[in-house]
Formats: sequence, structure tokens, C-alpha cells
Amino acid sequence: MNIEDGFCQCGCGERVGHTRGKANKYLKGHNRRGTRSPKWKGGRIIDSNGYIFIWMPSHPRAHNGYVAEHIVVVERSFGRQLLKTEAVHHINQNRTDNYIGNLMVFSSHSSHLAFHKRLVAFEICGHYDWKPCSFCHQYDDPRNLKRNGTGSYHPLHKKQYYQERKEHKAV
Repeated sequence: MNIEDGFCQCGCGERVGHTRGKANKYLKGHNRRGTRSPKWKGGRIIDSNGYIFIWMPSHPRAHNGYVAEHIVVVERSFGRQLLKTEAVHHINQNRTDNYIGNLMVFSSHSSHLAFHKRLVAFEICGHYDWKPCSFCHQYDDPRNLKRNGTGSYHPLHKKQYYQERKEHKAV
């Protein structure tokens, strides 16, 4: 890897300072990053959330030199880099299973979140399209619920909730 003078030689792309009129080779601590680190274990780590990260300091999505392996697997399969808006989902919910057949790409993070909400609904009540009541938290057919700006509710449960709240304040 040939990096021009004035930039950190670890590959992070940061500008370095000068000592006695000569550009430093590394930012402080960067000379012990990656393969030069005494803690180097081959460039694969598992973070606290259970995702596997691999050492790829030149990748646009790299953070501290590491990028999520599932992103790299999908990008290699597609033959292009993922857009910042695209999100990758692990079908079997196992964050360490980065087999391409277990990965699903969503065009946006909001569609990925909506998919997870539907999965939760199915796991709880057996229906993807049912919604939880904001007051009793039970899932029900949307035709039995009313909608407000923040969610869905059973009209009777809303009435009971506000009656109990009124009684509680009176005490």
C-alpha cells in the first residue's frame, strides 16, 4: 500500500502532523492498528451486538478499519456497493450467520423496521397484519381498532384508561 506523505500510513486517510519539519508517519496509536497490533487475531471480530466485523480499512463503510461482514457478503453477491439507505436483514435472526441465502436486503431502514414489526406481530398472535392496542397491548385485527396519530386502540380500552386515570387523580 503506497500512501503519500502527510497522511497516516495505517490507511485511515487522516492527515498527520509534522515533527522538526518532517511529516509524521502515523497518528498517535495508529502504528499499532490492524496487522501491526499485538492483539491481531486475523481481522475478524464479533462486536457486543453479535455482528461479525472484518478488517477492511479502505471500505467506505469501515469504522475504525472494520466493516460488518454481512454487508461485504451482500456487496460481493450484488457486484456493487450497498447504498447508505439499504439495510441487510438476517432471515434466521442469527447475526453471525452471514451465508448469502440467509441475508435479505431492504431498500430503506424504515422498510426493514416495518418488516420487524410484522414479524413480532406474527410471533405474538399468528397474524402479520394485526396491530397492538396502545392501551391494553393486545394484538387485534385493524378493523376492530381505531387509529390516532401514534397508534391503534380499542375504543373501550381507551375509555377505561381515561376513567381510571381520572379516578386516580381524584384520590
